[in-house]
Amino acid sequence: VNGKPHAGCPMPCNLCRTVSEASEPCYTDIEWAMKHGINLHPEWYPGLNKQSSREEFQGFLNTQGTCPPPCGLCHTAEEGERCYQGVEWAKTHGIKKNPGWYPDLNESSTFEEFQLHLHQGHYEQCPRPCGM
Repeated sequence: VNGKPHAGCPMPCNLCRTVSEASEPCYTDIEWAMKHGINLHPEWYPGLNKQSSREEFQGFLNTQGTCPPPCGLCHTAEEGERCYQGVEWAKTHGIKKNPGWYPDLNESSTFEEFQLHLHQGHYEQCPRPCGM
């Protein structure tokens, strides 16, 4: 996993698709991450552990640009997570300092709306929030 878009990702790469076929480019990335990467370098996979699902690993690899987003996977950020800190900063400071960064948001936008904005921009490793 090198953080670059996979050359073999079927277009469009931004549509959700749960990777399940060994012939798909992302499949081997998920397998390696689940069987070896999480054991050798757990720090590379924040928010994941040995019990995390294939979809959770695929979701993380999507934030790195190597896999399409899995379908149906959502998670509203919780205190202590990098995404939560990013959402809190955007909601309390970012929107005031740089409102142009958040064209569809305002100070009364919900936590989930800010998280969705960060997710869509691939910031702070934010997953798609639930309910959005």
